[in-house]
Amino acid sequence: MAENQRCSPRIVLDVRVNYDFNAIAHSKDISEGGICLITEQSVEEQKMLNLVFQLPARFRPIESVGKVMWCRKAIEYLFEIGVSFWDIKDAEYMEIKKYLESFEA
Repeated sequence: MAENQRCSPRIVLDVRVNYDFNAIAHSKDISEGGICLITEQSVEEQKMLNLVFQLPARFRPIESVGKVMWCRKAIEYLFEIGVSFWDIKDAEYMEIKKYLESFEA
């Protein structure tokens, strides 16, 4: 079994994500380091994706470039894709961090 290589905790997140300029996915969860997407098609590992999504209760969309770290079949017609944030502006990284911190008690 593969060892869990996550550096930060993940929070469940279900938002619409535009990736690869014109493809739509939904997120499964998010961390400071990346996001898990649910898609209808597989995506090859190491592929760079342009990501645009909006966190709940936030006004600005998050835009980032992400690198596909893994892709696996979830159920019959859906795939889970682990995407690492690769190129993200500091302000947008801080928005994600602030969102995640809102779940800490």
